[in-house]
Amino acid sequence: MAASPKKPWISPAPTYQPFQSFWDSDNDAPGPRCAHTLTAIAPTKTHGPRLILFGGTTAIEGGGGFGIRLAGVTNSVHCYDVQREKKNPAGDEVEGFREWEDNQQI
Repeated sequence: MAASPKKPWISPAPTYQPFQSFWDSDNDAPGPRCAHTLTAIAPTKTHGPRLILFGGTTAIEGGGGFGIRLAGVTNSVHCYDVQREKKNPAGDEVEGFREWEDNQQI
């Protein structure tokens, strides 16, 4: 009698609840960029899930036979709280994208 073939171990995708969000003003958003890093941070006991946006460039200059050049390079760090529409226990709104000083740590 032949052994039955083993089925691959499959993990179901996590459930999610979509919600609609918007920027309070244009100054809240970090702006379009390329050559950046966006990192997802899992929730902790004190903070919800976050997205951390590192650096990037805000402009690309093209031209000639020399290819493109990245202009407007930034070393800014932004933190986006994914649960932005929820309130914290004090009743204040949870902040969205926020820019830190260069010497401040995450």
